[in-house]
Amino acid sequence: MATSKGNGIYESHDGGQSWHPIHADLPADARKDPRGLVLDTGDPRRIIAVLAGGAANAGLYQTRDGGAHWQRLSQPSCSPDVQCFIADPRRPEVLYMTTRQFYDQASKQYYPGGVLKSADRGQTWQPLLTHRFVTSVAVSPTDSQTLYATTSDHPYHDDSVAEGVLKSTDGGRTWQHENTGLSVRNVKSLTISPHDPTSLVIGIQGNSAFVGREKGDKSNN
Repeated sequence: MATSKGNGIYESHDGGQSWHPIHADLPADARKDPRGLVLDTGDPRRIIAVLAGGAANAGLYQTRDGGAHWQRLSQPSCSPDVQCFIADPRRPEVLYMTTRQFYDQASKQYYPGGVLKSADRGQTWQPLLTHRFVTSVAVSPTDSQTLYATTSDHPYHDDSVAEGVLKSTDGGRTWQHENTGLSVRNVKSLTISPHDPTSLVIGIQGNSAFVGREKGDKSNN
C-alpha cells in the first residue's frame, strides 16, 4: 500500500508490479494530499488515512473493507498540515500525529502545531505537546510510555525555532531535550530500528542523518 501526493491512495497485490486506487469515495481535494496511513494489525481490511488538501475536508478517514468505502472519523483541531501519522506498535488502537502550525486563508482560522494522541482509533484526540513545527513522532516498540518527537525551523522563512529531538518517558505528559551529540537541531524525521529498539535514526533538514543509541531500555505497558 502506498500514498502518492497529487493522486491518492493505492494498493498492490502482486508485490508492486501493478497498482490500483482505493480512494474512490474520498473528497477529491483531500485525497490528493494524503499524509499517512495506518493499517490495523488485527484487521487488515481496516485502514485509517489522514488527509490534508483543503482545510474543510482535511482529517481522518477510515475504511473497514479495504478501501471500497470510507467514512470520516474526526477533524482534529490542527489537522490541515499533518507531518507524521503512526500507531503504537504494541497497541494498534493508539494513534499519534504531528502537525505544523497552519493558517487557513479561506476560513481565517489558525491551527497550532504539536503532537496529538488518540486512544480510540482516531475518534477523539488530545494534545501531548505544543510546538510550532513538529515533524515526526515515534513510539518505543518495547515501552509505550517512551515517545520521541522531532522539531524543525520555519519551513518557509528564516525563523530558527527548532529544538531538535524531544523525549517523553511518561506517555507525553512531560518532555525533555535529547540532543547530546546532535550538531543540528533542524530535524525532519526519526525512526526506531526494528532490529534494535535502542537505536534511533534521525534525518536532518539538509540531506544528512545521525544514528543515536539509548543507554538503557525497559519493557512495560
